[in-house]
Amino acid sequence: MKAAVYTRYGPPDVVMLKEIAKPTPAPDEVLVEVHATTVTTADWRMRASEFPGGLWLPGRLMTGLWRPRQQVLGGDFAGVVVAKGSKTTEFELGDGVYGFTGHGAHAEYLTIRASGAIAPIPDGMSMTEAAALPFGALAALVFLRDAQLFKLNTRTGRQAVAKVGRLAEPSGGAKSAASRLVPLGK
Repeated sequence: MKAAVYTRYGPPDVVMLKEIAKPTPAPDEVLVEVHATTVTTADWRMRASEFPGGLWLPGRLMTGLWRPRQQVLGGDFAGVVVAKGSKTTEFELGDGVYGFTGHGAHAEYLTIRASGAIAPIPDGMSMTEAAALPFGALAALVFLRDAQLFKLNTRTGRQAVAKVGRLAEPSGGAKSAASRLVPLGK
C-alpha cells in the first residue's frame, strides 16, 4: 500500500510517498481503507520536531530521539471497514467509520482497536467532513468551553466563534466546527 512516510525530522520534503506493508488487524482491531484524512498542526509538530518551549526533549523521547519511531503521520481519518479481527463485534465489513489514531492515517489502510477512538459516520456526512471532526471539533469544543464566560446567545455566540477563529488559525477545522456548535440565533 502507499503511505506518506518520513524517516527523519525536518521540513515538508522529508515526507515521501512509499510502498509499505498493508497492516493486518489484530483480534480486537479493524482494518480501515482510508478515504479521507487531515494534515494538522500535530502532524507538522511531529514531522518537524517542533515542540513548544522546553518540551523538545520530552517530545523527542515520546516520538523517537534520533528519528521518528512511527514513520506514518496522520491522526484523523474516515474510511470503510474492509477487514476485522476475530474478536471484533463493534463493526461490520463495509461500515463507514471515522476516528483518531495517534499515527498512520496518511496511508491507504490503517488498523485501530474497535474499542478505540472510532465511530460510525453519521448519516448525511461525507468522508471529508467526518475526517475533520476528531481534531477540529475537539479543538472547537475546548475553545468554546473557555468561551463559556459568555452566555451563548446570538450576540455572544458570534463572539465565541470569533475567539475560536483567532485562537485556531491557521487551522480551519476548529473554526468550521465551532460555527456549527455555537447557536447563532434564529
